[in-house]
Amino acid sequence: MSISASIDLVFDREVSPVTLIETLINFGWSVNDNGHISYLPLSDDDQFDWEWCDINRWSSVLSILTSKAALKETVGLALTWEDSNIGGEILILSDGRNICFSLTSNRKEINNNSYTDFSWYLGKIIEPLCRSGFYPVKIECEHLR
Repeated sequence: MSISASIDLVFDREVSPVTLIETLINFGWSVNDNGHISYLPLSDDDQFDWEWCDINRWSSVLSILTSKAALKETVGLALTWEDSNIGGEILILSDGRNICFSLTSNRKEINNNSYTDFSWYLGKIIEPLCRSGFYPVKIECEHLR
């Protein structure tokens, strides 16, 4: 039986996808997705056809994400916490107010009982965002079996 877990955030104003991503990276999140960078390419028309590139090409990927944000496209990037390989994909929707973290990589569990440890994720997502002036007005955590 598979489990799906996600955290959705809604902001009362548009946030810059690139600034938000850089905020998370500066706090301890990494673009290292098993030795490469996973991201949504430019002009993917919400097909979610993820692309991968070498970890050393971050500046090129950042340029693509900046272009996607300017064109009001959904910005998507895989993030992991430090060197733990725990994380997933962040999607910053085209309106710049709705963000979804899909918790797909080595999902953190409460006492290994298969329930998602949302407090672990929220501490590593909400704290850096609030420190940088991004205050969500709505937070939804979802765990589906």
